[in-house]
Amino acid sequence: MRSIDWKKIKGFIFDLDGVVYRGNKPIITATKKINELIKKNYKVTFLTNNSTKSQKEFCKKIIKCGININSRFIITTSVATANFIAKKYKKGSNIYVVGSRALKNEIKRKKFKISKKNVKAVVAGLDTNINYEKITVASNILRKGKLLIATNPDKILPNEKGFQPGAGSIIQSIIEATGPKLKKIFIGKPNIFLIKEALKVMKLNKKNVVLVGDQLETDILAAKNFNMKSILVETGVPNNSKKIKASLKLKSLKNLFIE
Repeated sequence: MRSIDWKKIKGFIFDLDGVVYRGNKPIITATKKINELIKKNYKVTFLTNNSTKSQKEFCKKIIKCGININSRFIITTSVATANFIAKKYKKGSNIYVVGSRALKNEIKRKKFKISKKNVKAVVAGLDTNINYEKITVASNILRKGKLLIATNPDKILPNEKGFQPGAGSIIQSIIEATGPKLKKIFIGKPNIFLIKEALKVMKLNKKNVVLVGDQLETDILAAKNFNMKSILVETGVPNNSKKIKASLKLKSLKNLFIE
């Protein structure tokens, strides 16, 4: 714990899947600890690479877990992806989307059209209705030189029964079908877009915040890329990387003691 100077810490950024809950089942040790931190006046924000729900839907899920939070303190890849598109392309442009209803709604909210024709870019995220046709359409568009805007690279997601395929598994199939000349960008962790958004909401400096996640290659690498402190919890996915290391590693948030 010496690698984190707790006297400087004023806030925490928590990942969701594998940290706060697994599927629809709360991780009780996490919810208790997060509530303790809130009572001690630490600022708390949640961010997720998962693009399948809106901020309000994630908020309801977190509240059901026993944590009272406002939706503006939840940063999602669907919102961040839509914001990225809005900065890069003209409103009214056509975007092809492989992803959830929530992701499509955020893109529509920014005044873009979801279409297969005259497309400016392809957006891909977690799509539980993925099929051969969607991969075919996306790869054919991308071969014409259009940009693939991917929500996140997570290959698996923890749930109540174990694990399920993540957005990264779907996105990788599109990448493989397209070929080596593909132009792509990932919006979610390990990119730092989400962390920057979280810090804006918290009104804190990265030196005063710790990021808590369950995946070395997304959560912890994002913190490392942004030069901020991190905690790896072992309540989510298994981790194999030996090159990426968190400031602190815990079996669960129950073992978090602030000195």
